[in-house]
Amino acid sequence: MPGRERAVSLAATSRTARTARRCTRRQWCGRCWPRDNWPTGWAWTSSAHERFATVDALSGGRAEITVGRGSVIESFPLFGFALEDYEVLFSEKLDLLAHLLPEAPVRWEGTTRPVVVAIIGGPARQFAPLVDLYRRALKQAEQPELPVGVHSPGHVAATDEQAVEEYLDPFVDYMNRLGRERGWPPMTRDHALEQLGPNGTAYVGSPETVARKIADTARLLGLTRFQLKYSMGHLSHAQRLECIRLYAEHVAPRVRELLA
Repeated sequence: MPGRERAVSLAATSRTARTARRCTRRQWCGRCWPRDNWPTGWAWTSSAHERFATVDALSGGRAEITVGRGSVIESFPLFGFALEDYEVLFSEKLDLLAHLLPEAPVRWEGTTRPVVVAIIGGPARQFAPLVDLYRRALKQAEQPELPVGVHSPGHVAATDEQAVEEYLDPFVDYMNRLGRERGWPPMTRDHALEQLGPNGTAYVGSPETVARKIADTARLLGLTRFQLKYSMGHLSHAQRLECIRLYAEHVAPRVRELLA
């Protein structure tokens, strides 16, 4: 990695570690890693592991790394890769990362990693057939049932009104930028507000509102984990920190209470 890029990378890692120290994340807390700063899967696998190991150490073992295959394919030609090598690229980078992980402490409670369904559009109920298919496939293969998680965008503030006010414009800007890249029609404010509502894809509101929506999704899909993607568009650093604090101190305990 070039020197300047490496300096920026380590600075971002340090900021993330300071944030993670404030988070008491356990099963239901959102991630404290700014995904926009994470190296691409094919760029520098060893650097990705280095940053993960650094945050894991500085945060007292609360960091977590998830490797997945996203829907964005525009970056393949950007980095000089052919889309037909999709499978090989993922397998090779995953294998390299797996060999790197034993060199650093790994902390994990439980016996398996969950399958995580990324819901970034539409209500959670639309994904119930997909989760059901996954569980039926496990049963058909005579395998034990495995945990399922959901990853969705959201924002927590003191009140519903404040959360929507802070989140609406960054959410619209972000979705419209993706739309321009992928050919989606522009998102109107009315459509955005619908996505921020009770049946939408985003978990936005006061701690009580967000907790109840997460609990409803957990019951619907039989979840064991929920991941909140709190970094969206041009939300300020202070707003993101406050979201993390409210999530850890109020949302997570309330979800556990609702699901008890």
